[in-house]
Amino acid sequence: MGEPLVKRIFSGGMPYLIRALTPLHPGSGARVSGLVDLPVQREAHTDLPVIYGSSLKGALRAWASKKLEDGKVLEIFGPKPGEGDKGMGKAVFMDAKLLMIPVRSLKGVYGWVTSPFLINRFIEDLNLVDELLGRGKSGQLEGVQDPGKGEAFVSGERLTLELRGKSLVILEDVKYKAVNKEMEFLKLMGGKLKEVGERLVVVSDDEFRRLLKRALMVNPHIQIDEEKGVVNNLWFQEDLPPETIMYSAVFFPKELEQDLRKVLSGVVHVGGDMTTGLGFAEIIPLR
Repeated sequence: MGEPLVKRIFSGGMPYLIRALTPLHPGSGARVSGLVDLPVQREAHTDLPVIYGSSLKGALRAWASKKLEDGKVLEIFGPKPGEGDKGMGKAVFMDAKLLMIPVRSLKGVYGWVTSPFLINRFIEDLNLVDELLGRGKSGQLEGVQDPGKGEAFVSGERLTLELRGKSLVILEDVKYKAVNKEMEFLKLMGGKLKEVGERLVVVSDDEFRRLLKRALMVNPHIQIDEEKGVVNNLWFQEDLPPETIMYSAVFFPKELEQDLRKVLSGVVHVGGDMTTGLGFAEIIPLR
């Protein structure tokens, strides 16, 4: 069969985490409910928040222009919209998928909450990156099963409290029996997010969807008529909260690796509303 096509075209690849430092609004531009006028982007098949590869690429391109010469930006990202006759970029940017979301905890302030579906998909996607590049799998980590009814897997004791002889974790106003469990998938983090080991909570897929609805931020925004001094427009915007953790990957020719590492490091801006303090995130390479 020969080498995978992606390996013949792209000799390098890098998965990375995206940690929200402020609320993020990767807007979909479409109204999906009676309350939210500006929702975040979502996967059609799961309804989970996502940042589309095209949106991520555009945001990183704007940020790269501050770090790289114009020629390098053009080589990596391709021409600007409307300038397609200048060729195409050499890097491929994948969608950023949700991995963990912060949820208020009665003890320990907040927990990073995830589910078996999100963890197992994360492992599969990392294995896919390695297989496409001919590097072999990231490791044969066993998948995570759903906790029992009313239970949550926790990786430490920072969020747990003892009540009437039971170990509990309380997220929002929902009580779960805390089951201490070592999370093998944390090895894939490579120590990049040390606090995850103290704050990680795994709930069932159904419970995660329930908590996600409460964790997402829906904020009102107004526009003032400068001449009349009255509200001219009111809308409700959905944002991902600070400390949301997402992941993505980029494929590239090996000679562009150093330039891409300059772009995919430190603080970047993703999504809209920079002037109101939204959209700042930390990029954390996983390799």
